[in-house]
Amino acid sequence: MFEDRDHGVKSNLKLIDFGLSRKYGTRTGVMRMTTIVGTAYYIAPEVLKGKQYSNKVDIWSIGVISYMLLSGKPPFAGREDSKIIAKVRKGDFSFKHEVWSTVSPGAIQFIKFMLRTNPQRR
Repeated sequence: MFEDRDHGVKSNLKLIDFGLSRKYGTRTGVMRMTTIVGTAYYIAPEVLKGKQYSNKVDIWSIGVISYMLLSGKPPFAGREDSKIIAKVRKGDFSFKHEVWSTVSPGAIQFIKFMLRTNPQRR
């Protein structure tokens, strides 16, 4: 989705998913979410635990999208959601496919940072 604030002079591209959208935050501080929702390919490990999570899940999803844009494949693949989710829980992904030999080390580090299973380290 493009956000156009200056009548075409400068537009921002925003990744959105209205299917699970919700207003985030409170007047007094940070709101924590607890509902287990999402698509297996993009869901962050902390969501699967069924406990509180924060907007760090969005960083995880951007990491997944970045991986897919650069390689053409999802980082956590499987024939069934249960297989994908098992890999997500472990953070089980790699850069072994030959396509990664043409990707800059900086881009690979960027993805590794966003796909850390510990949200405090993302």
